[in-house]
Amino acid sequence: MQFKHILTLSLLKFLLISNIVFSQQKGRSIMEGSKKEYTIHYAIQGGYGIPTGFLGANAEFGLKYVIAYLGTGYTAFIKGTSGTLGYNVGLKGYLSEPDSKFRFGVNAGYGINNVFMEEGREFVVTGANVGAGFNHQFMRNSNAFYSLGISVPLLFTNNHKPKNEELINDFFPYFGFGYRW
Repeated sequence: MQFKHILTLSLLKFLLISNIVFSQQKGRSIMEGSKKEYTIHYAIQGGYGIPTGFLGANAEFGLKYVIAYLGTGYTAFIKGTSGTLGYNVGLKGYLSEPDSKFRFGVNAGYGINNVFMEEGREFVVTGANVGAGFNHQFMRNSNAFYSLGISVPLLFTNNHKPKNEELINDFFPYFGFGYRW
């Protein structure tokens, strides 16, 4: 069963990245009898945190203020665990224009929220999460950016909380470097 999840997430990531690389197009929408143009925006980044599946990559695509994202990564670097495939899918809402130097936003997603070892067993905790952060386009004449933020796990689908309260994470920081166009 684990192999099917890895294969499915890898295929989704491949399709998303190929869509980003090979299609920079303007679309058209018909609203109230008039045609309006909208531009699809893309970003890809590598980093650490819940939106990137812990240590991994995150691809985004969407409209001006609302972006869908998919992050896949590896969780072996959390609290001495042996590791598993990390993932997170969701939506981001930005408060500023796509070409702004600073883009503040919020996100809501679903995926792996925590991995921990307790009494010789490894636990993978999945569920919903929310977060807030910003992207900063730091180089002149370049679309390179870094992102900083925080993610907060909300609901856990497997309802397992560790007995050792030191293993409970109320939030996770995230950071990464990426490129948008």
